[in-house]
This record gives sequence, C-alpha cells and structure tokens, in this order.
Amino acid sequence: MSIRLIKLILENFKGVQSFVFEPDGQDVTVLGSNGVGKTTLYDAYCWLLFGKDSAGRSDSSFDVKPYGREQPVCTVTGEFDAGAEGCVILQRQLAEKVVRQRGTEETSIKNDYSFHINGVPKPKTQYDQYIAELCPAKYFQMVSDPDYFAGKLKWSDRRHILTELFGEVDERELLSASEEWKPLLTAVEANTIADFRAILTAERKKVRSDLDMIPALISEAEKAIPSEIQIFDPEVIAAAEAELAEAEQRRADIKNGTAVVELKAKLGEAEIDLARSESEYLNSDEYRMASKKVADIDDVRRKALAETYYFEAERHKADMSLEDANNKLDRLRSEYGEIKDMELPRDSETCPHCGQALPPEKLEQIRADFNRRKSERLEANVAAGKAARAEADKAKSECQRLEAELDSATKRLDDAECQLKKAQAEQSKLRSYRDTEEYNFKKALIDSIKKEIEEARADTEKQLGCVDAEISLINRRLAEFREAAAQQVTAERQRRRMDELKGQGRELGRRAAELDKLLDMCARFEQHKLSAIEESVNSRFKYARFKLFDHQLNGGWSECCEVVVDGAPYSTNLNPGKKINAGLDIVSVLSSAIGFSAPVWIDNSESYVSIMDIEAQVIRLKVDSSVDKLTVMQ
Repeated sequence: MSIRLIKLILENFKGVQSFVFEPDGQDVTVLGSNGVGKTTLYDAYCWLLFGKDSAGRSDSSFDVKPYGREQPVCTVTGEFDAGAEGCVILQRQLAEKVVRQRGTEETSIKNDYSFHINGVPKPKTQYDQYIAELCPAKYFQMVSDPDYFAGKLKWSDRRHILTELFGEVDERELLSASEEWKPLLTAVEANTIADFRAILTAERKKVRSDLDMIPALISEAEKAIPSEIQIFDPEVIAAAEAELAEAEQRRADIKNGTAVVELKAKLGEAEIDLARSESEYLNSDEYRMASKKVADIDDVRRKALAETYYFEAERHKADMSLEDANNKLDRLRSEYGEIKDMELPRDSETCPHCGQALPPEKLEQIRADFNRRKSERLEANVAAGKAARAEADKAKSECQRLEAELDSATKRLDDAECQLKKAQAEQSKLRSYRDTEEYNFKKALIDSIKKEIEEARADTEKQLGCVDAEISLINRRLAEFREAAAQQVTAERQRRRMDELKGQGRELGRRAAELDKLLDMCARFEQHKLSAIEESVNSRFKYARFKLFDHQLNGGWSECCEVVVDGAPYSTNLNPGKKINAGLDIVSVLSSAIGFSAPVWIDNSESYVSIMDIEAQVIRLKVDSSVDKLTVMQ
C-alpha cells in the first residue's frame, strides 16, 4: 500500500494558529526562515497519525496547545490518497475540558481528545486500529524519515529487520553448493551449523579434559603395581591346599574316634534305662494314688482360698455402701432441722421499693407461699430420708450376708489345709525312687561310663593338639603364598589398565583431531555464510551498503550493523549529502520489501545539493531566510 498526503490543515497547533498545507500527493518543498513552522508541519503530521511529534515524543512531553490562549481547540486534519482505499480524511482534536471534583466546589482542566475518520467520530481504540492497518507504526518512521533507520535506530534492531527481510540464507543450499562442505552436510543432520558447532565444542571440551587426565591415570596405575613381586608356580598353592585338606581329615578322624563314640552310645542307653525305671516306679498304683489325693485336696484348697478373696472384696464394697447411706441419712436429718426452723424474713412484710408495710391480704399471701414452699421442702427431705434408710438397710443386709459367706469359705479353707497336710504326710512316708537299690546301681553304672569317656577324651585332645599345630603351620604358609599371588594379580591388572589408558589416549587424540578439523570447517563455513548474508542484503540496495559482521583479530567475528557508503561509515565520516541519499535508498528498499510507502519528510534540505529520486512522495523542509512565512513550492 502507498499513501500520499493530499492536504494537511492545522488549527491552533503549537505556534501555528491556522495553516492549510496542500501538496496534493506530489513532491513539494516547504520554504521558510527559521521558526516559521516548517518542522511544526512534520510534527502535526506525526501527531495526527500517532499522537507524537517528529522526534517520537508523546503530547504529554511537548506543547501541542499554543501559549497564551485560554481553552484553545487544537485540531489537525489530514486528507490522504490511500490507493485502493481511496481518499481518507483523518482528524485528531485536543480541547480543554473543565471538570468539577465530586463533592467539592473545586474545578480542574483536563485534556479532551476526539477522533474522526472520514467525518465519523470514532473512539481512540478504533482510530488507532485504523491507523495501524493503514500505516503500521513499526515501519512508519523507517519509511518516513531518511535518517531514522541508519542513524537513530539501535544497531541490533536495524540488523534484526534487515536479516528478517533480506538475510535469510538456506544453510543446506550453501552446504550443497560446494564439495568443500560435503563433510558438514552429512554430519549436521537436522541441526544448524551454529548448533552443530556448539555440540562439537562441548564434545571437544570433554575430549580434551579426558585426554588431559590420561597421564595422571597412567601414573596412578603404575604406582599401584607392588614394588616387590615374588614369582612362583601356582601349583605350590594347590599342593599346600591338598596338604591342609589331608591334615584336617586326620583331625576329624581323631575327634570322631570309635572309643568315644561307643562309650557315648553306652552312656545314652544307661541314662534311658534309668529314666524308664524311675517312670515305672512313679506310675505304680500306691504312689500314683497318693499323688492324686494330694493334688485333689490342693485343688479344693485353692478354690476355697479364691472364694475368701472374693467375699472379702465384696464385703468391703458393701461396707462402703453402708457408710455412704448412713452419711446421707445424717445430712438429711441436719437439713430437716434447718428447714423446720426456717421463719419468714422480717423484710418480707414491707415493700422492697418504697419501704411501706404491705397490705394484710398481700402479707397473708406471702406467708402462705412461704409455708407452702417450706412444707414441700420438708416432704422432699422426708422422702429422700426414707430412700436413704432403705439403701442403708439393704447395704447392712448385704454386709451380713457376705460376712456369713466369708466365714463359710474361711472354714472350708482351714479344713482343706488340714487335710492337705495329712495327705502330704502320708505321701512322704512312701520311699522315693532315688532311695531304692535299683536307682543306686544304675546311677553308679552311668558315673562309671562317664569316667571312661573323660579318659578317652584326654588321649584324643593330645592327638588333636599335634594335628592343630600342623594345620596352623600349613595355613601360615598358604597365607604367604596367596598374598604373593594377589600381588602378582594386582600387577597384571594394573599393567592391563595402563595399556587400556594408552589406547584410550590414542583414540581421544584421534577424536580431538577430527573435532578440530570439523570445528575449523564450521568456522570457515560461517565466514562463508556471513559473506553470503551480507551479499544477500547489500544486493537489494543501490547506494547504501551494510556491514553486518565485524571480523576480529583472533579469527572470530561479532555481530554489528553499520551503514557504509563508498567505504565510509554512516555514523562517523559520512557527509550530509551522502547520508540523505543513503537514507532515501534505504527508505525505498524497505518500502518495497514491506509493501508500504508513506510521505518522506526531509528536514534541512537546503544542505543537500542532489537528492536521489524515489517512488514515495517527498516533502522537503528548506530554510530560506528571505521567506518570512511558510511557502509551498511544487
């Protein structure tokens, strides 16, 4: 879309009371001496569209209203040729509005804005939305001010816009264009070169770190090799182990000698025979009946003892209940006397409010109520006393019953204990099995066998001592052999570790060389890509050139975005004429790229001898000291 300014009408805007600017969509030059309002035209144009002046300041930061006028109405109206949109008339108006504070008499003046599109009033949001669709604010200054993109915009934003519009380079196409980059084309897969380079750099760092550790690991493995290693035949250990097994077998044979085994078997038979004889004696009729009688009487005694414990506890509970009932009776008797002695208080015969004597009928009613309540309390006390007396009688009866039960249980316990003593005396008269001749004979046989076992064991212990000494000697020799074998195994393992580390070092060195080669290729490709990007961007412009990368002494590069004309940087050594033409070249190319052009305002155009032609409408603001009011020339 291309828009051209047809007419711009200023009313009470800044220092201009009224002015109609009619370029009619053509390139024009506005003449005037300093201070007559040339820049004000540009400010009004920008304020109409975006509410800011030509320097990008909002109307809260610059004075829209003229000085010295009370409540002026500032209005800017613009008529534009918007191509397919046709003629568009926009208006922004600022008036002062007197506002009264709620609840007070104080007033204040506030700004009141109004907006019109083609004569139709619109809210600010719709107005701003329409402007954004007509001329996007993001690009407006870039295509209106020749110095904005090259001189005012931050270099990073400038670079972003250029690469966004013109700097896209397909890495895979660049890689495929030359055999030089073929190794990278197959290696990067789905990554970008920058990502692939980051992957390689991280791997190279790890490889270098691992490679640097190899010498220390080899030294550590070498130090772990024992200084003195005894070389011996493994069959020596096998022979010593066989000798140890033979000695341990001899020890087992001695420990399990037949003499001791036979004596232990004989001892077991004798002890079993003794136990069987004792069991038969204890199970005889006479002995069994005496034992049963003692057990039966003891059961009766235990039961009688339990009953005495039970009745003693129950009698204690009944005693406590009787005591509680008697205490309650005493309390009720005392309360009865207190209630019976109660009399009507003297102050009840007078009025509690005025102190006068109560009428006889009222006094009689009070006495009747008092006597009724006293009678009710006495009746309640008597009823409670009867209930307490019944409880006391019941508790006393229970105490007497439990006392009789306890006496009966105590008598049964005494009888059982007497009978138990007699039965135990009768049982004690029976001869114990251990007092019999049979027991003494069999016990003597067992003791004799035990003595024989002790003597046999003493001889066995002597033989075991000799074999144990032999086994201990063999174990010491085996420990020495195994220690030497372990040292030999450790030495062999550490030598293998050293060989493995040396192999890893060679492999890491080979991989490090491969990574260095790929990283160098990535760096060269990125240089190639940088040149391609700069070439892609610069091919769009006729006059201006862009330096997008700054090559450093260490071979690296950093991003930048410097406008250059004939080798001279725009920001430092470029004269005004070349600057304006470079700016117009940029405006023309950006307008074409984004598909939008707007009137280009050139301030101080008297400084430029020759200005390149562009398709957009150009409005020159030129100082002419001989012209004392704004003059428009085609």
